[in-house]
Amino acid sequence: MSRHILLTGALAVSLLSGCSFQGESHVKASSPGELSAPVAKKIPHEMTIHGDTRVDDYYWMRDDARQDSDVIAHLEGVQYSVSAKNHSAM
Repeated sequence: MSRHILLTGALAVSLLSGCSFQGESHVKASSPGELSAPVAKKIPHEMTIHGDTRVDDYYWMRDDARQDSDVIAHLEGVQYSVSAKNHSAM
């Protein structure tokens, strides 16, 4: 089990380090030995529907095809940080 978590963590770190991000969308250490969840980058996307205009800063995360490497890397970073926190709580 711990080997699986270690391999998953190593994969997530390698994927995150290989991606180019605009903003703060990566796993950060808030203190030595502790990971915090990644912070999603904000890219304003203006939408007008029925005459109402709104801005969705996280529209870039919409990935119905599940193939956007930035979205996948962000979600894997979130999953890794949650797994690491759950594992350290045991």
